[in-house]
Amino acid sequence: MKLEFEEVGGRVSRGGEDWVLLNLESFKALLLGVWEVFSSGAYTILLFAGQRMGGRLVEYLREKGLEGEEALARGLAGFLTETGWGRFEVEFREPLTFKVYDFALYRDAGRGKWKHCALIKGIISGFFSALWGKVSCLETQCILEGDECCEFKVQRKG
Repeated sequence: MKLEFEEVGGRVSRGGEDWVLLNLESFKALLLGVWEVFSSGAYTILLFAGQRMGGRLVEYLREKGLEGEEALARGLAGFLTETGWGRFEVEFREPLTFKVYDFALYRDAGRGKWKHCALIKGIISGFFSALWGKVSCLETQCILEGDECCEFKVQRKG
């Protein structure tokens, strides 16, 4: 699906929806600014923001006609991959496993700049919280620690 640009109004749309485009380096600068201002509190801020985004993505994918837990999980992986966040893979068994390869925020980041995978963990945990209620989301591998991918295990709680 192509992006459409409305020069007069300054709008970008894709499939009839408004989009805001931001190059990766600007997005990284925004997130690093949050880390600089809020220090360790930035983890909580980015986790919460990611959770809100993940919850909204459930609604978005349902609006696109996806239903059922597995279809929605695969839809999330496809959406995040197709919009440039990296390559996402999902293994739909208990616990559900999300793997993130070539995560956009870690491309050429330099290992010292980033502290945690709070934003992507928030997106994943918020998505499954919207589907299942309370969940645990544990990062078991991390690109920043030298692993091939960031891996998250997601389980229903209670």
